[in-house]
Amino acid sequence: MIEWKMGLISDMSPEFIEEYIHVAPELQKSYKRFMDYIVDCQKNGDIRPEIRPEFLIAVIDKLQEIFGDDNFKKLYNDHTEFVHELHKLFFYGIVPRYESENK
Repeated sequence: MIEWKMGLISDMSPEFIEEYIHVAPELQKSYKRFMDYIVDCQKNGDIRPEIRPEFLIAVIDKLQEIFGDDNFKKLYNDHTEFVHELHKLFFYGIVPRYESENK
């Protein structure tokens, strides 16, 4: 799914992405629906249950702010590179992943 999303983003023009980023917040998301989605994922074991859904939504909102920051954008060659790094951070965290304790 991440690879599909990356491909989709790479096909979008920077102008389209800029317009999407700056759409009014009330049009960007349906808070209640997204909250329900997170809770369902927690019930299914896809998201850790000890993480508050409100916290996840706040983090996603702040990431959108970062994504729209012109100075921050200069760190990346394109939006695809940013989204790829974002996915790695979100799903794997900042702690190095070790393949095996025996190595």
